[in-house]
Amino acid sequence: MGLLIESESLAIVTIFLLCLSLLIVSLRCWVRISIKGFGLDDWLMVIGLIFYIGTCTPVIIGSHYGLGTRDIYLTHEQMVIGHKSYFVFQVFYCFDAIFTKSGICVALTRLSAHKRSVYYPAMVTMTISIISGVITLIIVLSVCTPIETQWNPAAGKCLSPSVIIDISYFISAACMLTDFSCTILPIVLLWDVHLNWKIKCTVACILSLGFLASTATIVRLKYFGHYRWKTDYLYGLADIALWSIVELGVGLSAGSAAALRPVLRLISTGSLLSSRQTKHSRNQFSTIEDTATMAGKDISLRVMVKGGKVSSAGDADSQNPILDEEGIFVRSEVNMGEEFVRRDAI
Repeated sequence: MGLLIESESLAIVTIFLLCLSLLIVSLRCWVRISIKGFGLDDWLMVIGLIFYIGTCTPVIIGSHYGLGTRDIYLTHEQMVIGHKSYFVFQVFYCFDAIFTKSGICVALTRLSAHKRSVYYPAMVTMTISIISGVITLIIVLSVCTPIETQWNPAAGKCLSPSVIIDISYFISAACMLTDFSCTILPIVLLWDVHLNWKIKCTVACILSLGFLASTATIVRLKYFGHYRWKTDYLYGLADIALWSIVELGVGLSAGSAAALRPVLRLISTGSLLSSRQTKHSRNQFSTIEDTATMAGKDISLRVMVKGGKVSSAGDADSQNPILDEEGIFVRSEVNMGEEFVRRDAI
């Protein structure tokens, strides 16, 4: 059976976002390992990618066996595979949302140096993501009793479509809250940071991706009514699956893109490290030296003055904050030596 336009579009978008997420997260890992900065947030994003692969795979398979296809073009066996694929997709979606949003929140807490205006909202966002993800998973597993009733109605009973829709709205509200929080918190983090126009453009592009992920959650709301459909049920589920895939895929990409600035530097300069980092040890101090003589002794005075610095996100160790304390540090060294005159005995 040839694919209809709906199922074909679902497969194409899913494969594209999966490949994009694989590329960006892989580059993130390579960069973070290269600069010896691989941390907890990176592990969470890798786990999120693994679950995203698990989320996309049943959707791709399901698009060949019913998702996005009207009933008149399907056999009973294809409908069964389509319903099974959608169930597996829902399970992986719950885990993926938890780890991806947790990875973004952990990264924000690291970069904020525990700045209260970012740290506590990020922790609250992560907590809500975990709780809503667990609740969603429980609901997915308990909608039908036994589970196989989802693809074999004669095996048991399921909740009414109205209850499923109400639950879906509640879960989507939690998703919208966490999605917009993950998008807005970076703005709060960078609000008082002075950046050049190139970095501002990069940040703007990344934040626009975050808003796209949040928008996907809103768009998905209009398709929950498809749960009431008696016919073409799998055809209607394709829209819900599509926007869920967009939400998670864009979230993974946007959450990992911030760590890829060293890749652009590598292309332009041939090094992952910034000129400030490579010259850090050489230019760390400004030195003032003077020598004087007092009471037959040479006195060497050296004063070293060091100015405060601002670290760039993603270019330093995984535990370094984006904002370091500024200040001036002065270190002085005084060396005294006495000249001895050797006289030969007569």
